[in-house]
Formats: sequence, structure tokens, C-alpha cells
Amino acid sequence: MMRWTHELLTRCLRRLAQSACLLCVCVATLLSVGSTAMAQDRIDATVVSVSGRSVYINAGRDAGVLSGARVVFRLKSGTLVEATIADVSANNARAELTEDSLVPSPDDHATVEVETPATNPPAGTAPTPTVPRAVPEHPPWQQTEGARKPDTPLLSPAFGSRPEDQPMVVKGRTYSTMRVIRDLEHDSDYIFARTGLWLDIRNPMRDGGRLRFQGDTDYRSSSTDFDSESETQARVQRFSYAWGLDKDAPFRGEVGRFYSSYLPELGTVDGIEGALRLENG
Repeated sequence: MMRWTHELLTRCLRRLAQSACLLCVCVATLLSVGSTAMAQDRIDATVVSVSGRSVYINAGRDAGVLSGARVVFRLKSGTLVEATIADVSANNARAELTEDSLVPSPDDHATVEVETPATNPPAGTAPTPTVPRAVPEHPPWQQTEGARKPDTPLLSPAFGSRPEDQPMVVKGRTYSTMRVIRDLEHDSDYIFARTGLWLDIRNPMRDGGRLRFQGDTDYRSSSTDFDSESETQARVQRFSYAWGLDKDAPFRGEVGRFYSSYLPELGTVDGIEGALRLENG
């Protein structure tokens, strides 16, 4: 009876030891898989500047810092302050503090905790197949290239649009100003107002030309107890049409009131200007 009881107890202890070993192996396997699936790196950095609740450090994307990572600042007093990385550039990152957090100072130490996924998948897991992206079908070319000469550069423009095929482009602006002065001591008033218009119209006649206009109107008025006067003046500062503005055009001309493109030191010119471009420039 004693012998049978001893053998039964020995078998129970042996099976219990085997179960404990199997449990340890399973726990170790799970821990190794977890550590392989997600490893935590620490990146040391330094506080560069502080603006409000934003703290900037000298470590960025090139060092492995990612948006949303946890960063811990060690203040000079030894206090630890936690924050979250909000923005990351190549060499810097910005962390946002909470409202009740202490604010670090420049040159304080910072530690960024970054969780990096494992490079190797767990054993027994089939790799995800890569599905090739479908190449969109390009519509057939509508324009064909003309004949090329043997001396034509390889990178020269293949096509060019004629002025009659280009749209008309209108640019401009209006401006106004007004100044009113009231002199209570001498009981006098002074008013000055100006309004103007500037226009730049490209290709209005489908020949690649440019129409430019700039003019304004001034109004002045002054009044006292003894006299009052007012004056209105209108000026046309620029009103001209130019053609041959393309760099390949051999002749360039402009007529009207304009500033010379070749002799701007002449000031405003009322007349016509022409220039012939030779092959040597």
C-alpha cells in the first residue's frame, strides 16, 4: 500500500514538473514574440528653444523621431516632464506640453521614446503578397512632332504654340487713397483724394503683343473763412502697345507713352521705339 502510494505521488510530481516547464516555454515564447514585434528605442536630444507650450529639440526624422512619440524632459532641478511630439522635420521636432506641465529651458536634456516594429515577421506567418499597381491607360497623343533636323539639340522644345492659339490674359489693379485735415484753430479744411487704374493685357490682338495702361485722378480741396478752392487733375502715366516680345522675334516695337526697355534713363517717352535683334544678339 505504501509503495503504491509512493509511485502515484511520484507520477503526479513528474507531470506537474513537465507542465511547469511547458508553461515557462510558452511564456518565454510569447515574451520573445512581443519583444520582437515591438522594440522600444530611446533617442537623446537637447532642448533648443521654447515658445509658449511648444518645445523644440535638436533631433528629428533623420534620428528616428516620429510624430506622436513620447518625450521626457529632465529639468535642471531634476524634475521629469512628459510631452508628445507634434511635428517633425529632418533635424528638429516640436513637442506640445499640457496646460499644467512645467516648461523646460533651453539646453535641458530630452529623451524620446520611439517604438519601432520588427523587421522580421513571426515564425510561421506568411508574408503579405505585394499586389502590383495597375498602370492607368494613357489616351493617345493628339499632337505629332514635325520633322527634326540633324543639328537640332536633343533637349530643344519639341512644340510651340502660335500667338493666335494662345489666350488673352488680363492683369490689373485699382488703388485709392484719401486724406482729410480739419484745422479747428484756424477753421479750415483740406481734402486730398486719389484713385487710379493699372492694366496689363497680353495678346489682345492675337499677335503676342502687350497693351499697358496706368492712370490716376487727383482731387484737392481747401476752404477757410475767407476763401475756398478745389482742383481736379487726371494723368495718364503709361498707355502703350508693344509687339515682338518673344525672345525669338527679330523685331520689337512699342508705341504710345511708355518707359524705354533699352534706355530707361530717358524717363517717360511719348513716341515710338523699334529694335532689331541680330543673330549675334
